[in-house]
Amino acid sequence: MMLLSCLLHCAALAAPATVFGAGPGAALLAVDSDDSGLLAEWEQALSDHKLALKEARKHGDTAEVKARHPAKVFYRRFDKLAGEGDGRALLWMAENAEDAFDDRDDVERVKLELWTQLVTKHASADWADALPGSLARQKRYLGDEALRSLLQSLGEGSKNPEVAAESLSRLAGLLDKRKSTDAEKARAKELRERILRDWPTSFAAIELDPEKYAENYLAVGKPAPDFTSEDVDGTEFKLSDYRGKVVMLDFWGFW
Repeated sequence: MMLLSCLLHCAALAAPATVFGAGPGAALLAVDSDDSGLLAEWEQALSDHKLALKEARKHGDTAEVKARHPAKVFYRRFDKLAGEGDGRALLWMAENAEDAFDDRDDVERVKLELWTQLVTKHASADWADALPGSLARQKRYLGDEALRSLLQSLGEGSKNPEVAAESLSRLAGLLDKRKSTDAEKARAKELRERILRDWPTSFAAIELDPEKYAENYLAVGKPAPDFTSEDVDGTEFKLSDYRGKVVMLDFWGFW
């Protein structure tokens, strides 16, 4: 009988990575160690910019400081990485385009192009769980119609169950508003029913019906919900790989 000790951190199930958020509400950008130097430079530059802006407000003139936003310089550097196939650099660009371009029309055009690339080429990437939430925050730049279309494409195109379920759940939220038409509300209901049917163990499904999830998966005698993680040696495994064997789960974290 095999004894498996799974060390599951509260923050994530994946192996540690360098993560960086480009300001309030920005999606987390996970990068390999080779790119961590660029992110460190960006973080420092952004911090310096915020301090300069704070100082400028004391004198009532922030226009000059705002015009020197570091995203204007770093955008070109991340663009180079994106050109080499780094989709996470593409995500950084999509998140920071509003600070890299002065013209609103340029911002909207660039964001639409970048998000279209992210959805069509990186929907199933190992970091794609950052896409649905980040995309949903782009309504003021993409507009309602384009945002709905992109969320639909992301939900249909991703092979990651969590990404697919969250994308369609967020789309349902956009469709189910107080002023929505009957057809839109019916579509939202269909999407939510699909999430519960096709991805019943996803976080989106749990949020939609936590009682049903608990009844079907957490009751005594039910099979434990499956998940994927890595062991202490970095080897990926699924809980279901050990079905029929004794498994000890060691949940721990830091507070």
